[in-house]
Amino acid sequence: MPQYRTNTLYLICTSCGLVGSFGLVFASLFSLASATKTAPERSSHLPAELVEMLGRSPILVEFDRMAIDLPCDREEINRYISLLAAPGPTESGSPSRSRKFHTGRLVAISGGTPEWIVKSQPNEVISVNLGSKDFLSTWRGLEAAAMANGRRSEHRDQTLCTLAELDVPLNCTIETREGSLPVADLLTTSISEFHLDQKEISWTVSAFASYLPPQTGWWNRYGEEYSFDTVVQEMMGRKLNRESCRGLHQVMALTKILRIDRKGTILAPEVREALNAYLHGKLAEAVESQLEDGSWPPLWSRSGFSDVYEYTPEDSNVNRVLVTGHMLEWFHMLPKDIKPPIDVVQAGSLWVLDNLRSVPEETVNNHFCPYTHAVLSLYIARFLDNDQHGT
Repeated sequence: MPQYRTNTLYLICTSCGLVGSFGLVFASLFSLASATKTAPERSSHLPAELVEMLGRSPILVEFDRMAIDLPCDREEINRYISLLAAPGPTESGSPSRSRKFHTGRLVAISGGTPEWIVKSQPNEVISVNLGSKDFLSTWRGLEAAAMANGRRSEHRDQTLCTLAELDVPLNCTIETREGSLPVADLLTTSISEFHLDQKEISWTVSAFASYLPPQTGWWNRYGEEYSFDTVVQEMMGRKLNRESCRGLHQVMALTKILRIDRKGTILAPEVREALNAYLHGKLAEAVESQLEDGSWPPLWSRSGFSDVYEYTPEDSNVNRVLVTGHMLEWFHMLPKDIKPPIDVVQAGSLWVLDNLRSVPEETVNNHFCPYTHAVLSLYIARFLDNDQHGT
């Protein structure tokens, strides 16, 4: 088991008066742009805390593939990938940021490189160009610009989480309105703004699990301290309907943390034991809720959904694809000792394949989120070699 270093580097935040400018000073690994802005009333001008990294690349978790000999070939899968990557009818000729993120994972796992990732060598990412207008520096730090609907992203920290999954190092640059800035600045902003009451926490925690270890704890800008232990306990206590995609990103993020903890300890023994039990329980509920045709319903977890402020989701084709695709991807993420029976995966995969072949192409393109996860699950089951990284 690797021994983690405990030396830390601190961001030093200097304030002048009750409301004033502050500068963030970091060590040589991070080139942090200073920001001058009137602070919000809640701000106590306390620093976020980061640690010196053991290397600059994210920790990758390999898919523990459950191989299925599906009746499809690479040509068919590649056709679906091209269909998903094409701009939708409302995207003005250029794929949306969310579509780029979803299909970028699919392109990468199938052996390609997303067009917005720039490499100097086959395995060395040097820059990210999603569009300079999509990112800007504010008083909070580097963050995504608001989209047409007013939201900064489809999911909080979706950018940072996706970059981690695509093996983008922290010293890699990202094009912004202010020029090229390091990806590390996105991480610093996320840590500074982190709190347990976030509407979504899964994407944020998944990114932290990739980039932070050996560090196991951090401070936000308000002096509130967190660790992987506290966030895992918070997430296990949350109802699944608080997270996106029927809670499946929650169990996927927790699975990722468990896998990383097994590489090098980031959880306390009692939290690790509780997390193992939690994932075993959620897997049992998933297996139990699989429908006769091989798909899963939106309410897939008997104990996971709250009836407080919860509507009954429509049991539509798209919602079935959403849950089934995410479910199968999660199964491939789980470690060997927490796996469903292979016939469960086979039935689900065959249902996905039949669905893809039966719906109009515009349905697949318009609903790129559920269908991207569905196609990704098929590629993993049919073609992925175990030496390729997962998430």
